[in-house]
Amino acid sequence: MFDLLLLSFIISLVTIGIYSTTWRGMIFHKPSKWLLSKLPLWVCKPLFACSICMSSAWSLIFFAIFGFPDLILIPVVIFTAAGINTIATASVSNIIPDEEDK
Repeated sequence: MFDLLLLSFIISLVTIGIYSTTWRGMIFHKPSKWLLSKLPLWVCKPLFACSICMSSAWSLIFFAIFGFPDLILIPVVIFTAAGINTIATASVSNIIPDEEDK
């Protein structure tokens, strides 16, 4: 159980880190704006545009790279990471730059 929580927390930190690099003034802001103009939103959100949505795609990427012995626990990790991301996003929402030009 502790391993699942730790994995969920690591995935959450990675996704929030990726998400924050796409904010205005950050290193991946311009590439993310370009991708948002070229790709549909349903592709962008799980990859880099929504910290909560990112938990699903990035959990699967983690499992594809590192493997996981019990596949039935993948939804548990995805939903736990999404919950952690929701709490983290709500906690820092006042420092996330507004995107008037989005």
